[in-house]
Amino acid sequence: MAGKIPAKDGDCVASIATKNGFPWSKIFDHGENASLKQLRKNSNVLMPGDQVYLPDKKKKTVDAGTNSVHKFKVKGLLLRLRIKLLDSDGKGLGGKKWTLKAAGKELSGTTPGDGLLDTPVPPDATTGELSITLEDGKPPVVWQVAIGSLNPASETKGVQQRLRNLGFECGKPDGTTGASTKEALQAFQKKNGLTAKGELDDPTREKALSSHGV
Repeated sequence: MAGKIPAKDGDCVASIATKNGFPWSKIFDHGENASLKQLRKNSNVLMPGDQVYLPDKKKKTVDAGTNSVHKFKVKGLLLRLRIKLLDSDGKGLGGKKWTLKAAGKELSGTTPGDGLLDTPVPPDATTGELSITLEDGKPPVVWQVAIGSLNPASETKGVQQRLRNLGFECGKPDGTTGASTKEALQAFQKKNGLTAKGELDDPTREKALSSHGV
């Protein structure tokens, strides 16, 4: 039955669409989701509580002969994970071998010169384990990755998440601007030539978004 469902932590349009048997574009481009699309713009970034409209499913029939092999393609089930890996000086970690385990799949590759890891992942993946080999012969660095859990930069929690990912520790992102968040904001503002008041203003929000890449 058609209707709206609330997004949960870790949800994105692709994961919601996949769970409910739809291509992601059919959901994000639906007229009933026009206001959501205008608000969030990026289908991979939702805020818990966002209302996502799901239409009724439509049956499709095709004529197919017996005693033959037929191929059917399902569109819209592609989700990409993009993470930029930087060293302590903010330079991209290029040429590093990586392995990602997510939703029962194992993916691997080598980072390009700018350190941007960009890989398709299963659309139902919500967590993953990312391993990066920084030096040959040494154990890899391992991170637990929350896929789809990034909140919009228009929200305080979303800015806190981006600050942490950029190396500015502000405690657990909770949507409140406490002492640790103010310190992180001030350090980020100083590094980026912004007015270092430790307050979350529009220039800081925009810089956090552009620096983070999404």
